[in-house]
Amino acid sequence: MKQRNFIRYWAALAAFFALLLIIPYALAGTVTAATGGAAISADTALPAVCPTCTWTSLTGPSYQETINGDLGNGTVILTAPAGFQFNTTAVVSVVLVTGDANAVKNMNNIVVGGNVATTTNGTLTVTATTITFTITSKSQGSVLNRIQWQGIQVRPTAGFPLASGNIVPSGTSLIATAANTTNFGTLTEVAGAMTKLLTVMPGQGFTAGTGVTGTATAQTAGTAFNITQLVAADQFNNVVTTYTGAKTISYSGPATACATAPSYTTAVNFSNGISTTTLATTLRKVETTTITASDASAAVSGPASSSFAVNVGALSKLVVTLPGETFSPCAGNTGTVTNQTTGVAFNIVSITATDANFNIITSYSGAKTLSYSGPSGSPSYTTAVNFTSGQATTALATTLTVGETTTITVSDGVTTGPASSSLTVTSSVSSFNAFETTTAAGATSGVLKTKISGTAFGFAIVALTSTPTVSSGFTGTVKVEFLDASGAGTCTTWPVIQTLANQSFDSTDNGRHTVTSTTEPNAWKNVTVRISYPVASPTIISCSIDH
Repeated sequence: MKQRNFIRYWAALAAFFALLLIIPYALAGTVTAATGGAAISADTALPAVCPTCTWTSLTGPSYQETINGDLGNGTVILTAPAGFQFNTTAVVSVVLVTGDANAVKNMNNIVVGGNVATTTNGTLTVTATTITFTITSKSQGSVLNRIQWQGIQVRPTAGFPLASGNIVPSGTSLIATAANTTNFGTLTEVAGAMTKLLTVMPGQGFTAGTGVTGTATAQTAGTAFNITQLVAADQFNNVVTTYTGAKTISYSGPATACATAPSYTTAVNFSNGISTTTLATTLRKVETTTITASDASAAVSGPASSSFAVNVGALSKLVVTLPGETFSPCAGNTGTVTNQTTGVAFNIVSITATDANFNIITSYSGAKTLSYSGPSGSPSYTTAVNFTSGQATTALATTLTVGETTTITVSDGVTTGPASSSLTVTSSVSSFNAFETTTAAGATSGVLKTKISGTAFGFAIVALTSTPTVSSGFTGTVKVEFLDASGAGTCTTWPVIQTLANQSFDSTDNGRHTVTSTTEPNAWKNVTVRISYPVASPTIISCSIDH
């Protein structure tokens, strides 16, 4: 019996002492976590990417005793979470917010409002990772102590990866046993200010902290493709998730001096910093280029995308460049076409094999047989043409025969056109003659037989080149007169017998026009026909060779 009572005694005593150990920790104080660290910009990070960066100031944390002296004598240490550091030059203090009126009964014998510890007198030390002070005299009065850390400043140690974690306590004062001591303040690093609008091309991806990765895929001129995505990023290539909603994006880089400008998708929606719109794009010029996306409203432009090639499309055109014009890849022909004259040979400047956007097909080479269309009459062209790297190297001698406004279209039997720029062909004429309508076609001279007065008759007038040959392309209106050539004088001075109605050559006349149903009431011994061109202020005046 005595042995049993002895065992019960010691069991009860052990339970008592165990309770004495547990009660202080069960009744330990509470922590109010520091605030102000929920969104710390990566732009403030170390290393010194911005030497004038500022620190983020925290409010608190604070510790409230539940029983007197539950923060025992010893060290109290706050440790920054990984990825953050404290400002070692900041003035940091632990202030007694509430306590006993008798300072001796308060923590470290400090009056309410005073500093339990501070960097100004060396009782508190700050390193990059810890803030430490020592309790040399724990509270023992009737009023529970409340302390608050003041002046703590933090910033990230790197711009990427974005850090997050809690300030945690340790030390010999047993603060680690306080309720809620796992978190004396949460620090969260967020992306910095948007400084980039990254263009991710086909064949590429985006990795936070790294940026655009992979090799951009070559594209084809005139063929639509989709830019993979646009990414709003800070200087460390963190995605700026606040960049959200409908945006108006502009683009630059690829050539714009083309017959058709590049096309892009400018109305773009973003969600959490990433574009969600299909970014249809069509480029026109063969080149190696980059694309830069910009948002004027955010004052952000680029950087330029990775370099990529735009390759030539399929053969689509045989472009005729006329005198007065210049051909440029992608732009096509520019300049003002020089007028040509019927019967006068000229050289077409060039014929160029291109894709639909006027990019030269350099593989188009060798001997080609070309046909031409457009001008009327009996034009002559150079049909056997050699090409090197997409452009004709043969002299393209051409002669047009009809005065008109026309175009020239070239075909190799597979690819045709497009039609050239509009070309004005003026008629070549240096003189005129008149003869009987029965004179052979193509003749430049002939006789005028005697006519009977008062009887209707007809005759032919012909436009002549300087050779002379028939100016088959001549079109225009001439003045026709009968002159009395029996006396002294010349074609310009002989007296006029009769002025006929003006006569007009058209393209169907081929340079020879018939004057019909003409009569002269009087008899004349020696009559010649005078033709003047143009009717007003004539520059060419000719009389028929035969009278």
